[in-house]
Amino acid sequence: MWSELVKDFTNDGLSRNLSRKTIMFYQDTLKPFVKYLETNGLNTVEQVTANVIKNYMGLCCETLSNGSSHARMRSCRALFSYLLREELITENPFKKIKLPRLKQEIQKLVTPNEYKVLFQTALLGQNPLRDTAILSVMFDTGLRSQELTGMDLADVTRDRGFLLVRHSKGGNHRT
Repeated sequence: MWSELVKDFTNDGLSRNLSRKTIMFYQDTLKPFVKYLETNGLNTVEQVTANVIKNYMGLCCETLSNGSSHARMRSCRALFSYLLREELITENPFKKIKLPRLKQEIQKLVTPNEYKVLFQTALLGQNPLRDTAILSVMFDTGLRSQELTGMDLADVTRDRGFLLVRHSKGGNHRT
């Protein structure tokens, strides 16, 4: 039963144009939850209470990193939001649950020396002009590597100084 609900949930995500990576994330992180429910004889949505979720969350927190626990619980919360939206449950047990707190880690900045080494290394490659252009665009714009590699020459408007990003995180186009 749970596997069917997860399949319906992920199909709903596909119909709402969620990315394939998001769908795969949901599938991967919900498998252990489904196994936990089935192992504990919880075969209907009505049997899943806030206490059941808290017990699963405790198990995750004991065995996984804080980030991994949080990721699994976000997927579970999304599943139950879907179940509520589809009127398969009348109340979302996650309403009473706070997810594990995540430490806000400050991203490490690239030092001037690291920046210099990156560009020097790019100059030594087989395509130094291309490689330094890639680094320059990424540093100047903050594009992700996937966004940059998904661009075509037609996405570059040289006379106006614009780049059209068609394959951005979340699937939105931006300039």
